[in-house]
Amino acid sequence: MSARDELLDEYGRADTAPLGALADLRQKLDAYRAEVQREGIPPLFVADYEGAELTLHLTYEAAQAACDDYAKAEAHGRCWDWRTEDGIERQFWTRDLDDAPTGYTGGAVWQIEVEPDGKTSEVTQPAELTIYRASHDSIVMGLYTTAAAARAHCEADMRWDLPSVPLDWIEDEEDGVAELVAAVGEEERPTGFVVTALEVASEYDEEADE
Repeated sequence: MSARDELLDEYGRADTAPLGALADLRQKLDAYRAEVQREGIPPLFVADYEGAELTLHLTYEAAQAACDDYAKAEAHGRCWDWRTEDGIERQFWTRDLDDAPTGYTGGAVWQIEVEPDGKTSEVTQPAELTIYRASHDSIVMGLYTTAAAARAHCEADMRWDLPSVPLDWIEDEEDGVAELVAAVGEEERPTGFVVTALEVASEYDEEADE
């Protein structure tokens, strides 16, 4: 079984935990990246719906359909649509009269991307894996493989309470923390939503503990 097939087998089922054990996920993603580098196989697409498990799909359309199924169960007569923001597809509720967005459903689709190294087709030592933690007032909301997905989760939660307030992100590149702020009048006020970049080591470093 290829690394891609193993990812689909493990995370392509609705009853799978969102990210599983980080060490297991990292190992499978590293194997998948190496396989893409070596063979140029097609990408995978992540379907992420708030409150549901992450699932992997062979096509964008299949991932979108998975989110549509969750939205259908929560619609209660409402309509929804999709648009691209920050490099990912986000699902949002719409008004019946003019299809104007009224708030995010909590659904998002993004692609697992692998950048070619341009040097060799051989499998090399994988780089450190970075995951992104979405949190609100120190309460962890979820872990994601892209910053855009983690930010989308924060923004979707924020939109439930304040659907029309302009939002922005203030990022501290040194510590890898991005804070969501809301424009109130002429001021930008913190919302309590934060995305933090976390590096997951592939091996235990005994010297780092000294």
